[in-house]
Amino acid sequence: EYWSPVTSDWTQVWGQKGSSTSGPFSSVILPVQGANYLQKGFRFRFAAYGARAGAYDIWNIDYVQLDKDRNPADTIITEPAIARAHPLIIGSGAYTSWPWWVSNASSVANRPSTLEFIYRRNGAVPSGGWSLNLGQFRWEENGTLVQQTTAVPVITNTQHNQDQTFNVSVPTAAMTSFSGPTRVSTKVWFDGSAAGFRSNDTVRGELTLDNYLALDDGTAERAYAVQNVIGGRVAQKFKVGGLGGSDTLKGMFFNFVDAGEEYTSTFRMAVWAPADSGDGPGNILYMSDSLYRPFTGYYRGDMMPYELDSSISLNAYAEVWIGYICTSSNPMYLGLDQERTLPSGMPRYYGDGFNWYQSLESGVAMMRPYFRYSPTDMIVEELVQDFNVYPNPSSGSLSIESPSAHYVLRTLTGAAVAAGRVEGYEHLELHHLDAGLYILSLRTAQGVAQVKWIKL
Repeated sequence: EYWSPVTSDWTQVWGQKGSSTSGPFSSVILPVQGANYLQKGFRFRFAAYGARAGAYDIWNIDYVQLDKDRNPADTIITEPAIARAHPLIIGSGAYTSWPWWVSNASSVANRPSTLEFIYRRNGAVPSGGWSLNLGQFRWEENGTLVQQTTAVPVITNTQHNQDQTFNVSVPTAAMTSFSGPTRVSTKVWFDGSAAGFRSNDTVRGELTLDNYLALDDGTAERAYAVQNVIGGRVAQKFKVGGLGGSDTLKGMFFNFVDAGEEYTSTFRMAVWAPADSGDGPGNILYMSDSLYRPFTGYYRGDMMPYELDSSISLNAYAEVWIGYICTSSNPMYLGLDQERTLPSGMPRYYGDGFNWYQSLESGVAMMRPYFRYSPTDMIVEELVQDFNVYPNPSSGSLSIESPSAHYVLRTLTGAAVAAGRVEGYEHLELHHLDAGLYILSLRTAQGVAQVKWIKL
């Protein structure tokens, strides 16, 4: 889409319909012509359009090059390039992230030994083929260099216009000992004949090890919900035997997605023991007294933390079922990662108030149990309903109605910009604040709630 500084609007100038299968990169030349666009202030953007209920399309832009005096028919690519995103930094185990304190000898840890990368040699085959230095990499943990390797094999072949692979061996010193939450960062690149743009031949990966278990890759392609059932429930089996004897379940991260409906339902969090027979959930071990409401966060893919009323010891179980129970028939849509499949022996079940059924929908529902300590960025707590906040959005005026509540208005970075107490009615003039999204927290005798408020 192009933005015209003359007409002050966006116009679609090109589009491509996706498919159910991934394809190779292709080159597209988009001319910028006409007095509406050849002006100071011209902008362009790329957007993906998905269906309602979270059908998020996955697509990649390899690179954008601005040039002049080109021919729209000049679309031949003649250079090597990385053809897929960086793979997840995991081995063959179940989890995509696990608590930092878990030993590599544990069944929970999932340290990889090698990572596979996909690249292509694009264009006509040159005489003798291109010689490429494949597999150069840099590995860091919390910003500290673990290993950098630039002396790599030189690979020459004439296999052009098709996916090829090379492997990078994970350093033996990587992911062996942590003293706290750790962010693993990698950079992998190649150079050599006709390599061209270095940014085009480089990929970066990241893995965060904190206090939670994850089965998903952090991105939802679809949405998952139990519909038209009062008391609908969802439970995912987690293997927890390798966590450690002193660890307790503190809460859950959920990725609730915007499915085009206003969320009106509330839910309780629950934990079930394995069934005495069969593979489904058994007796309930815990159900929260608190009621919670879905919160979608600011960015798509945000994992929002929900705290249990009290911590739960899982020492007696090698595996448990963790999930939620709806309090009405209104659906709550969880992000569904369809790029990942559920590991063997770790199914997902859904049900009403009486029966359980194994879910046959492919993919991983995006919920992550966390242990030992609470996140520092708790957003959602126990639900309260006796308040009203308006107008929203607003250019600066904000009114709060509540019988009795303490309130705090914060930026997304957590800085408090207004606070006080409301007894029935409170009016705030906030015209001095920057435009953007703020979080209003209200605490009453019934609990705590957060409201997103937009300053125009």
